[in-house]
Amino acid sequence: MGARAQGLTKSPSKLGTIMAQKKVLKKAAKEAAPFCEECDKKEESVKKEITQIYCIIDNGEERRLSKLPIGKEFTVCVETKGMDEGEKVTVDMKDAKGRTYKSGEKTIKLKGTVEMDGIAYIDGVKVEFK
Repeated sequence: MGARAQGLTKSPSKLGTIMAQKKVLKKAAKEAAPFCEECDKKEESVKKEITQIYCIIDNGEERRLSKLPIGKEFTVCVETKGMDEGEKVTVDMKDAKGRTYKSGEKTIKLKGTVEMDGIAYIDGVKVEFK
């Protein structure tokens, strides 16, 4: 039994209408911006940012950057959010009192690599002023 005999084929006029509707729908789909709540949440969670910066001095004590030990080495910890292990971070450090560092600069660039825990540890930092 053929398809027409089973009533499964469309008449030529209906087929043309269906084809025209498909064409309009395809065009609309191409031009439409996708909306997906889950996609929006993922995009927000991937936002890369530095959430906190602090230092650890030689005895393991955590200190804010405003309380740095002058002339002694310490580790700067840069906590991040949305960054993967191995990504690089750069922090510009300026003295709150506007003093010039021993290097002659007003700003020190600190560079580190984010580790598995989301923190970049920058070891061997030493602050000295002119």
